[in-house]
Formats: sequence, C-alpha cells, structure tokens
Amino acid sequence: LLSSFSAINCIAQWGSIDIQNTYLTAFAEQPDLRASFAVQEASPAFNPFRLNTKASSHDGQFSLEGEKTLVLLGEHADFFIVSAEFNQRPEVFIVKRDDTILCKKSPAMGLKATETVDLIFRHSPAQRLADDDFDYAAFVDLGNLMWCALAVGCCEAVKAYCIHYANQRMAFAEPIS
Repeated sequence: LLSSFSAINCIAQWGSIDIQNTYLTAFAEQPDLRASFAVQEASPAFNPFRLNTKASSHDGQFSLEGEKTLVLLGEHADFFIVSAEFNQRPEVFIVKRDDTILCKKSPAMGLKATETVDLIFRHSPAQRLADDDFDYAAFVDLGNLMWCALAVGCCEAVKAYCIHYANQRMAFAEPIS
C-alpha cells in the first residue's frame, strides 16, 4: 500500500501531463495495480546522485541498463519508478514489467514482509517521468522518509520482542527484567 500510494503521489507531483493521464487513470480504473520504486543500488555508501544504472535514448525512445536492489514488492509490481543517469545527471523513469527485467529475491533483515528483490534492467523500455523542471533532490528526500518509516517500524518490532523476551526469561531463578 505504501509503495503504490507513494508512486501515485510521485506521479501526481512530478509526472508530465502524458504520464499523469496514463498512470493516474490506470490506478483509478484498476484498483489492484501495483507500483514500486527502484532507486537503491548495491554499492558501498550508495549515493543516489551517482548512479550506475544508465538511461539512453534512441529516436525518442528511452531504455535502461543496470541493477537496482531493495526494491519493495518487486516481484508483484506492474511498473517501477526507476532512477538512472541520463546525460550525466540523475533522472527518473517509469518502466513497465516485461521480460527485459530480471527479478531476483533478495530478502532484507526486518523487511521480509515487503518482498525485497534485486532488479536487473537489460535494454528495458522506459518513459521519462517528468519534464526538465524535475526536482530530483526532493524526490530522493521523500524516498528517504519512506525508508525511515520502515526502519522505525522495524525498531518498534524489535523493542516489543525484546521486552516480551526479557519479561519471560529467567536466569539463576530470577527474571532478567
């Protein structure tokens, strides 16, 4: 729910008129449509402003090459909002699920319910999300809020587990709590 709702907000806020007409209408007509973000890359100290995933344009058609990791609901999403480098700067694209995308399960500690996967894009057809006035930094900042919310939820679950464990555990015939 969080992933698809965030995709709707992203498209409503930054999507070009054509993208909004296509995808917001699709969400309204197909309530089980799912979307996800593919921003993270498997590199030490990942920097969302220096991307290894590349976009190219041939005759006005975009395609993506590269890998993304920690893609939430990646196994079941109908399309992805993907960050990639285009003309030496980060851009965001929409990529529909098709056979040019390889999906590998990649469970992450504390995020098992989110079905995290790695995606490999191989000449995957894409559409540019926004026109030239797109604020990529704001896009990254809002995405970080989602990751923070997931981390807080994971910490809350760990805290609840530890409190329950400490209240039940006995050591040397005494409770440890």
